[in-house]
Amino acid sequence: MTDFSASPTIEELCPATAERIAAAPNPSPATLRHRQDPLLQLFSFVSFNWRILRLVTIAKFGSKS
Repeated sequence: MTDFSASPTIEELCPATAERIAAAPNPSPATLRHRQDPLLQLFSFVSFNWRILRLVTIAKFGSKS
């Protein structure tokens, strides 16, 4: 079995990548709360599935007009 913990990470191999990751902006606390809100997640899930269902229906049966 291979021991992956001994291999260097991308950040260790490329210092430029490590600098870009360190300079990346972090999400605000409000953004994190919105991402973790169960009602918003449910709404996003339902709306995404509705759009996919509409696309599949149009592809299978054609448009209404």
